[in-house]
Amino acid sequence: MLRAHDDGGELSTIGQKGWMMPFGGGKFVFMRFMRLDDVADELDVKLSLVRNLVKTGELPAIQVGGRGMWRVEREDFEKYIDRQREAARAAAEKYRSEHETEEKQDSA
Repeated sequence: MLRAHDDGGELSTIGQKGWMMPFGGGKFVFMRFMRLDDVADELDVKLSLVRNLVKTGELPAIQVGGRGMWRVEREDFEKYIDRQREAARAAAEKYRSEHETEEKQDSA
């Protein structure tokens, strides 16, 4: 499920593959694909990191035309975020379980 800003600036859910982009006058335009610099802006990272994610296949993208014009489908971007969130949860859970075990051993 994807989210977009509605006219009131609040997040709302859209069921299509894409996202809404403000177009002035309180109107929005449906955008299915993101430029790599849009991805970098949204993640607040450098463009070179996003290019590396695309190059390694971690973030699926398509090349449009020649000369390095890449686009990331919004749905793939959201799936990437979900995978990263799940990896962070798993790492935190592993850290907690390892340290709980150490604390129990230290107190015994």
